[in-house]
Amino acid sequence: MKSTAVASSSSSRAARKRRTCSCCSWASNAARLEIKDDGIQYRVAGVARPRPDFKDKDRQATTRDGVPIWTLRLDAIDNERETKETIWVEVAGDEPKLTFDEYALVRGLVFAPWVGRDGKIRRAFRADAVEPVLPVKSVHAA
Repeated sequence: MKSTAVASSSSSRAARKRRTCSCCSWASNAARLEIKDDGIQYRVAGVARPRPDFKDKDRQATTRDGVPIWTLRLDAIDNERETKETIWVEVAGDEPKLTFDEYALVRGLVFAPWVGRDGKIRRAFRADAVEPVLPVKSVHAA
């Protein structure tokens, strides 16, 4: 996926509604890199699934505010380079109403890597929102 990552500034973080997660420190001071994804299209590769809670896998994970967290599988498509990468994106809020194989609009995508218990670096993508791309109505001249 062709993207340019830039460290998000404190002012841009403050501008966004800050959500926190009790199980994964969503709003901690950990490194988060905002993804500049100009020219990238996202296609739904799997419907939204509840993210399991870290401690109790039978429950859905929530932010500290009690907002549910959802996991989506998206294909990030770079038509210029003719490449595609599948990524898993977490989003907090109402269940994203997306259909398999439709295009999606991803807002506020960030990369937040973390180190697992085994010492390996894990990739984590989070977004403020993931919404369906509304079809453009064509206007025909009369």
